[in-house]
Amino acid sequence: MNEESEFEEEMCVPRDQRPVNELRELQQASLYSWGELPTPLYARNLGLLWLGFFTLLGAPIAGQTYPMDTQFLQFFLAGGCGGFVPVVLATLRIYLGWEYVGNRLLSAVVEYEETGWYDGQIWVKSPEVLARDRLLGSYKVKPTLARLKNTMLISALILVFSSLVLGGVLTFEPEEAKSERAPVPIATSEGLVYSSTLKSAASRGQSALFSSDEDAEQEALALKGVPGYCGDRYSKAVAGGQYCDKFTK
Repeated sequence: MNEESEFEEEMCVPRDQRPVNELRELQQASLYSWGELPTPLYARNLGLLWLGFFTLLGAPIAGQTYPMDTQFLQFFLAGGCGGFVPVVLATLRIYLGWEYVGNRLLSAVVEYEETGWYDGQIWVKSPEVLARDRLLGSYKVKPTLARLKNTMLISALILVFSSLVLGGVLTFEPEEAKSERAPVPIATSEGLVYSSTLKSAASRGQSALFSSDEDAEQEALALKGVPGYCGDRYSKAVAGGQYCDKFTK
């Protein structure tokens, strides 16, 4: 079926709102065209997208918690999960675009706007136009949607599996490995705290440190000798923490 063919009755619909032309625009768009790429190129593009976000975002963020030289598995799993999120979102965006056009191709009735949102119209396709559009929807759009669904499913499974493996590694890792990680701050209304024993009392925040010697001692142990303001950029700037670097060496 030639998707370039047009019928006279289609002329009442603006060119850019005709389903057959919307499909052509998808096939030519830089992102949406990924759906029809050959499998090797499709996999390469998704792999490069994951690698880019892993390098720019996932790895630097994971490296703040898991030292790459001593906890590489935790570092890779955490950063890899972060890199997969944009892949899933990009695939979902491509899927929604193809699904929208596919629904318009398969539908016997199409809504369109002549000049703006205030003058919406309805176009009923003739049997000839409907047959052409449904052929395009069945043989071009549906296989692409099936591929995108499989991609999202596989990505979700990898995310779940990586998260479970990371959780298992963190559960059974020795205390020495836990001590190598930087303390993670807990935001409260009164400031940041680091001791896990204060999580249940997070609403008290730093006030608990003034009223309880035990809480203060636990907080000092959690900080591992590093001043509390060093764990937060804003607090570090306010406190003038130019000497924090010596605690991380």
